[in-house]
Amino acid sequence: MKILFISYYYAPANTIAAVRTTKIVKYLERLGNIVDVVSGNFGITDEILLNDIKNKKNIKYINSNKIFENIRTMKNIKNNEQSNKKNIVKYFVKYINKLLEYIFGLQKWIVFDLLNSFLWYYKAKKQIKNYNYDYVIASFGPIGTLMLAKYIKLKNKKLKLVIDIRDAIVPEYVCNSVLKMILKSIQKKIFRVSDCAVVVSHGLKKYKMNNSYKKNIFVITNGFDEEDLLDIHLETRCNSNYNELVFSYTGVLYEGKRDLSPLFSALSKLAVEKKIDLQKIKFIYAGKDTEIATRFAKKYFLENVLICKGYLPRKEVLSILESSDSLVMATWNSKKEQGILTGKFFEYLMFKKPIITLISGEKGAEIEDIIKETNCGFVFYNDLDTIENLKEYILDIYNKKINKHLEIKNTYNENINQYNYCELGKKYNKIIMEEL
Repeated sequence: MKILFISYYYAPANTIAAVRTTKIVKYLERLGNIVDVVSGNFGITDEILLNDIKNKKNIKYINSNKIFENIRTMKNIKNNEQSNKKNIVKYFVKYINKLLEYIFGLQKWIVFDLLNSFLWYYKAKKQIKNYNYDYVIASFGPIGTLMLAKYIKLKNKKLKLVIDIRDAIVPEYVCNSVLKMILKSIQKKIFRVSDCAVVVSHGLKKYKMNNSYKKNIFVITNGFDEEDLLDIHLETRCNSNYNELVFSYTGVLYEGKRDLSPLFSALSKLAVEKKIDLQKIKFIYAGKDTEIATRFAKKYFLENVLICKGYLPRKEVLSILESSDSLVMATWNSKKEQGILTGKFFEYLMFKKPIITLISGEKGAEIEDIIKETNCGFVFYNDLDTIENLKEYILDIYNKKINKHLEIKNTYNENINQYNYCELGKKYNKIIMEEL
């Protein structure tokens, strides 16, 4: 079958959002499909994802118009460093920022993303001349990918349109009435012309899609691809230093919404009780939120335990995960935000190391079901009254590694295999071939 896959994030972009889309295309092609790709264009390259497309020719990269992105990231004006012309532009941009902030408040960033997305869509549709496909798969977000898919569907009404939804199109946190109306209008038009939807979690299906989408909805989670580990040097593939226990967390912290405090609290209490030696503990953080991670550690006087690596290429991130003893996952759960299953969690699974998952908010998170199903680790809801359970789990792996000199072995079961992108690709292919 001939498929057009539309995704703003795709290889070799160095972002977790590009992993899902790249792997789906990779395994759909291995099943005999011809898949053309339309994508955004990014300057930072993921060397591992580059391997997945090294022989792929049918990718059309559309440069994003950075006008509104530049407005978003514009620095303070310094008259003595810029020409008068540039200063005029910067002053103009400054007042646009203030105007949008007055109208939309902090949600002005969503407006900028929308405007960037619209510009990408208009540029992309001018460059697409061929509409002769059996299927179009459009990965959201941003919204421009869905708009482009709708445009192509209207050009060829015989093709089947699958919308692949990673996040809610109209998030709960959008409270501005004008912005919400715009997003709902776009969503309604795209839902009307699509043939089915694929979502990344049951929570997203139940709480975000069922009330507004009346066609078939299928759940295909994110996953992992063990072929990504082929490039990781063998010497980094285990931490054989029995004098240290290494935890690691990679990714963003969403202004502290992903809360690492319980882990640092547990380590601090164990040290006070003289059950662990903090000099033998390392917590590696790799991501953009170094300041937030440091704040969590400082709260419990554990700055010396924390090692911040900053934002790294994915290949280096995977090396860190391979050389760690336990991987830390932080997320949140509420009635309004169900089904949050970050791609990072599934990437953790392929290392088959114990995962400590810290969940803020209410119990009943979907990620807990997967952890129990695969027996991949420990779940802690951020209730400091029950911190003893987390302390016991940490102390157990500490004693195995430091005192007994045992390798921290995984206890995963065969259920983990269903989250391999090879299997997820088969599931995707079945939906396309049998359900549409």
